[in-house]
Amino acid sequence: MQNDWLQGETIELPDVNLRVYHRPAEHRDGVAPQWVIFYHGACGNKDLWREQYEAFKDYDLVFVDIRGQGASEMTTDSPPDFWGAVNDIDAIYEHFGIDKAILVGHSWGGNPMQEYTLLNPDRVAGLVIIGTWGQHRVRPKGEVIAQKSSAFIYRFIPWGMMSKMSGKACSHDPEVRKEVADGIYSSGRKVFLSLGFSAFKEVHDIEEYPGNPPMLLVRGSDDFPKSLSKIYEYLESKNPNARQVVIDGVVHMPMLTATEAFNNALQEFFDQVFKADS
Repeated sequence: MQNDWLQGETIELPDVNLRVYHRPAEHRDGVAPQWVIFYHGACGNKDLWREQYEAFKDYDLVFVDIRGQGASEMTTDSPPDFWGAVNDIDAIYEHFGIDKAILVGHSWGGNPMQEYTLLNPDRVAGLVIIGTWGQHRVRPKGEVIAQKSSAFIYRFIPWGMMSKMSGKACSHDPEVRKEVADGIYSSGRKVFLSLGFSAFKEVHDIEEYPGNPPMLLVRGSDDFPKSLSKIYEYLESKNPNARQVVIDGVVHMPMLTATEAFNNALQEFFDQVFKADS
């Protein structure tokens, strides 16, 4: 069957059975595989990339259910966290025999990929983040204060209400809102808080990105435009090979709600990176 790859395979790690899905390239033209790895956002799963399943035919794509989410079940009592997701990238490389890849992360999924890029520049051909506030920035005092107050709110607000509020903030599309809300609700408060706070406490300023790997910084025009534009401008100031792309009329889920524009932006970036790297 054409999409047998969607059955996936498991990478058994000490604390998680990591579920990964390898979509082989359709056309390699005699060259070695060129890899792209996708991380979804917090409390999601690989199907948030469904509009990309049949795109980018020249490249080998790996869609990941991030630890503790989707079909990737934790095998200990510890909830999934930021550093676990960073380290899982090495396990994915080893499993598939990858030397170098483009990393693509949406929302929270961009955070561990951004940190991996900083720590392992020789293994990253390029980085794409979508609607990601990220690990590398200067946090204003107001954000730190807001996080402390939100920690209390997130722990006690009814979880169904919290899930619906989060879904509503992600899209203008009612079906996408519901999909996001359902994912957050089913993942549960413990997972949601562990992912968020384990990443937030590791946010830090940087001097530079070693090697200045190509970076595509994607955001919807309606997705916290003032905050995200400043964060992305900071990244551009640290890496001359980083550039922003703004997709008009969408919020936080352009891969689902502006598929053509989103896929075109990624296709152009992938082609440029792999051509330069070959």
